[in-house]
Amino acid sequence: YEPIQWRRARMTGSEMNSYLEPIQDPERLKFIMALAHNLLETPDRLIGAPSFTLPTLIMWGAHDHMLPVATAHRIKRHLPQADLTIFEDCGHCPMEDCPTDFVRTLKNFLL
Repeated sequence: YEPIQWRRARMTGSEMNSYLEPIQDPERLKFIMALAHNLLETPDRLIGAPSFTLPTLIMWGAHDHMLPVATAHRIKRHLPQADLTIFEDCGHCPMEDCPTDFVRTLKNFLL
C-alpha cells in the first residue's frame, strides 16, 4: 500500500520522502487529515462556490487512496463551471504518476 503514488516506478526514494516527511509526525498527520475532512466533507465550506466564475480545473487520480475520487465529484457539483479530469492510471499525485498527461491537460486548460 502506497498512499502517495500509484505507479511506484516514477519517484526515487528521496523524492518520495520529500512528500512523506511532513506527515511523519502522528499529530501533524492527524491535523492534516482533520483539515482535509473539514474542508472537503463539510458542505458549508463550498457555499457560494457556484457564484465563483473563474475558469477552474480539477485534476484527480482515480486511484487516490488519500482523497477518494468521489471527493473530486463532490467539489465539481459545487463548482459547475469547473473542468474535471480524472487520470485513470494515477494515485494522489498525478503530476508524479502520469506527468505527460498531467502537463498536457494543464497546458490545454491554460491555453
